[in-house]
Amino acid sequence: MTFRINPETTVSHVTLRVHNLVTMTNFYTQIIGLIVLQQTSKIATLTIPGDEQPRLTLKQGYDTVRNLHTTGLYHTAWIQPTRRDLANTLQHYQQHHIPVFLAADHRFSQSLYVWDPEMNAVEVYYDFPRKDWLILPDGRMPQRTIPLDTKALLREADNQWRGLAFGSRLGHIHLRVSVLKTSTHFYNQILGFDLKDWLVPHASFLAADGYHHHIALNDWHGPYPNMSQNQTGLMDFSINVGTRDAWLNLRQQLVNQAWPFDQTQELIQLSDPDQNKLNFVYFDET
Repeated sequence: MTFRINPETTVSHVTLRVHNLVTMTNFYTQIIGLIVLQQTSKIATLTIPGDEQPRLTLKQGYDTVRNLHTTGLYHTAWIQPTRRDLANTLQHYQQHHIPVFLAADHRFSQSLYVWDPEMNAVEVYYDFPRKDWLILPDGRMPQRTIPLDTKALLREADNQWRGLAFGSRLGHIHLRVSVLKTSTHFYNQILGFDLKDWLVPHASFLAADGYHHHIALNDWHGPYPNMSQNQTGLMDFSINVGTRDAWLNLRQQLVNQAWPFDQTQELIQLSDPDQNKLNFVYFDET
């Protein structure tokens, strides 16, 4: 029987290695709209307004600036509850002269992409209602990436940006990988995410519970060498599988597949084929 990850699974937290903690913290709070939960001279822990869980951790102490031609983070992605929230985000970016390097309509979502000060991409997006998504009988989701009509979007803005809106979430993570087939097999066959297959060349999109993607992978300009350990960028990310039973089922799957992992009482830690560090946790977020 094919293993499938629990439908309640979400990407719950990302840790970035950073060079300038103050600059990066200011960007993610003042521009992206997260808030500080806790901060020291070396670490800042951020979350979404109204959320009690840490969603982004910034750790200072890395001098080699992000290399865009290695494996690692392509972007983090933050989903907002309404299209007006996305409109206010675009208006906010324009007011603060933040370049949007891509504004895209993907058929099931609309997205704005910007760079942080250390060249990690950030996506802020809005999902159309799931009932309006084009989902084929086999579960696959044809998509498109066409220019978003930003003038029409701005007409919905009301100058009420107050950070990421209440109800926003960490929606997905997108990674650069060295060998797409190998990484796709890991996230699909080992971890049990469904392959959504948008038919995008040199990319894979995987999800739980029929979502368009929780994990995206690409080798668009690869093959990429692995990022070095002292390079700024992705340090690790966490996946919440929702329940202890689902967590135990995943643990057994890793044993069955002979995939190496470390375990503490409520944490499974492992590396994907590109040595990205993954943490698997469980807790009810409702």
